[in-house]
Amino acid sequence: MSIPNWGDVHRKGQLAHESFHVFSPAKQPEATYLDEGLATLNAKQSQNYNPHPNSKYHEALSLVEDLIATCSDSIRELVSVLASDIIAVCKKFHSDKAYLLVRKFYA
Repeated sequence: MSIPNWGDVHRKGQLAHESFHVFSPAKQPEATYLDEGLATLNAKQSQNYNPHPNSKYHEALSLVEDLIATCSDSIRELVSVLASDIIAVCKKFHSDKAYLLVRKFYA
């Protein structure tokens, strides 16, 4: 299937992003910034994809990258997550950013 008017990097990035959701299958109303940030990070790392700077995906990616930079092992310990879980796993991570990560992405 070919998506018209999409560059190769965007198309491959989108496929990498969506493939992450196979392993993290939150339904759209349940998806958080953490879910979408991790999916976007997968696209960035595997396909050199970067979302538009003014998009929610860019914000989600930035928050996830900040969490990983602050506490590199924290992601593997987070499954179903609350802001308090993020703070408990990574005490150095700012609580306001933790609350931003657990917001519903499609609200």
